[in-house]
Amino acid sequence: MPARIRCRCALHCCLCSEPWRRQHVWHLTRLVSQRLGVPAASPIIPLVVGDESASLQLSRRLLARGFHVPAIRPPTVPAGTCRLRVSLSAAHTRAHVEALLLVLQEELQQIPGTRLAALPHVVAAQQQGQFECLAAGGSIEQQQQQQGDV
Repeated sequence: MPARIRCRCALHCCLCSEPWRRQHVWHLTRLVSQRLGVPAASPIIPLVVGDESASLQLSRRLLARGFHVPAIRPPTVPAGTCRLRVSLSAAHTRAHVEALLLVLQEELQQIPGTRLAALPHVVAAQQQGQFECLAAGGSIEQQQQQQGDV
């Protein structure tokens, strides 16, 4: 059996036998979302800064303080929508996330005029309740069935 297939089988077994991992990462995702006031559609949370220079500066400042939060900028995203990418995993603890949030708030204050925003389509999706099933550990298929999309 090819290694790629063995890895997928192991992942599937882990997801089925250890649901706490998914629950934990979604708990952390909700924590970041609530504290920063930015909706999150997944454990990969885009924090829109807007300005490329501010995004790079904030990313560098976070890295200097021990947090790898890369800046995403053109041509990957449109000009004026530069962002930081927070990537959470089940390996992170609540203490890790609390520390990141504290440092992020401190560093935001050091760059005048910089604030975080959300992507408009993520805000709209959250307002329509499209993330509730996924955050509760459901699948995309379950979400689509609930919405009548299937």
